[in-house]
Amino acid sequence: MSGFQSSSLALFSTFPPPSFWPQKLPGETLKQTYNVTPQVSAPASIQALTAQIAPSGSGELEPTAFSLSGSTLSLTLEGGQPSRVYTILFSATLSDGEVIQWTILQPVAQILAGDKPQAPMSWEFGTPITCVLPTSLNFSQLRNSAFIL
Repeated sequence: MSGFQSSSLALFSTFPPPSFWPQKLPGETLKQTYNVTPQVSAPASIQALTAQIAPSGSGELEPTAFSLSGSTLSLTLEGGQPSRVYTILFSATLSDGEVIQWTILQPVAQILAGDKPQAPMSWEFGTPITCVLPTSLNFSQLRNSAFIL
């Protein structure tokens, strides 16, 4: 076709390069933390936050607790197959309506020489875990003024 030019049109925003958490042992329960400041531009704040892990299924890495305190995200992880690197996808909805996503890779250590992970039930992301964020009080409203001592 003459006169036709191809152009690349990005329909999805690209993820920043993934970060890595230190490796964990397969049977270990480990709390990992991450500073979310680089992902959130002031004056926006995080209003909703979820995490999903791939691969997923029985015997794979599982999130068991998820919180955000100030700018520090905490995610507690259990299980995982030896010698496997998991991808954790975080999705945040900001106060200005923007949705941002980033990934962190979580390697699981090899215990014995020759340990190979079992084939995963699914290479897809598992069920998201939702971070319960504390609600802020707005003391400019009369009904909240009773909280001021």
